[in-house]
Amino acid sequence: MSRRPQGNHHFLRFSDPQNTTEPFSKSAIAEWLPVDWYLGGAEHAVLHLLYARFWVKAFKDLGFLSTKEPFARLRSVGMVLGEGHTKMSKSVGNVINPDEIVSMYGADTLRIYEMFMGPWNQAIAWSMQGVAGAYRFLERMHRIVFIKQGKIGNSSSPVLASLLGRLIEKITSDIPAIKFNTAIAAMMKFVNTWDEEGMSLTNKNVGIFAKLLAPFAPHMAEEMWEYLGNKTSIHLSSWPKVSSKSIEVETVEFPIQINGKTRAVLSVSVDISQNQQAIAKLAKDHPKINQRLNGKSIVKQIFVPGKTLNFVI
Repeated sequence: MSRRPQGNHHFLRFSDPQNTTEPFSKSAIAEWLPVDWYLGGAEHAVLHLLYARFWVKAFKDLGFLSTKEPFARLRSVGMVLGEGHTKMSKSVGNVINPDEIVSMYGADTLRIYEMFMGPWNQAIAWSMQGVAGAYRFLERMHRIVFIKQGKIGNSSSPVLASLLGRLIEKITSDIPAIKFNTAIAAMMKFVNTWDEEGMSLTNKNVGIFAKLLAPFAPHMAEEMWEYLGNKTSIHLSSWPKVSSKSIEVETVEFPIQINGKTRAVLSVSVDISQNQQAIAKLAKDHPKINQRLNGKSIVKQIFVPGKTLNFVI
């Protein structure tokens, strides 16, 4: 008995599923094919891709299709290994059941962890500690939005407003590049700053952040969106733009000195350039400044508003 390849040309039917007289119309195929993006595991893609290309080329020769290739772009996802860096197998007993993770931590945690665990195209070992870390991130964000007072206010902290603009740029470029892990890392860093004393966002800017979160944690983002008073789903809203007036912040170059020598230059908002405490914190977080201050005692800080900050060590 011959084996019929299954599921390797169904995407052709998907272009015209209600057609009762033919498998698909040429007009539907012309509109929908080639498929923009084929994303799957390398092991699965080998035969599936081979058969799919065979069918398309055969139908092209028969005059049913005008396209020569079924998919415009191919990307393969890396394999998820067991915690001991071995291939998951039922015989070994190291297979992870997603349903169990969802029941313990929720679907958003599973999604966040799977996208954050490493580069999308590399083999990465599963880690329950990593899962717990993803859960803590969502828990912290939930606490900031729904429980903590003063985190959503009438105005946005200039630092956060500026960081939000950069976050939009980062995630907007990372998603099509399949750099989900770095996009989530940027969100984690943003939330850490937001959780600091005196840092708040307006309702509108919280909504912008929720939109950035939505592809990664859709349930949490939907809750945040509804909490802000929106009546329609966040997944029907438009993607935020960097040029949004709500996040426009005039920036200036602010030199950071150590013992009178400039060691780094920060790009900060005009308001922040007048705030010694905020500038000092940003400076200490800068890699070049942090490296030179590590293990040293700061005798004093000489701050000139809008001009410079000098650490005397």
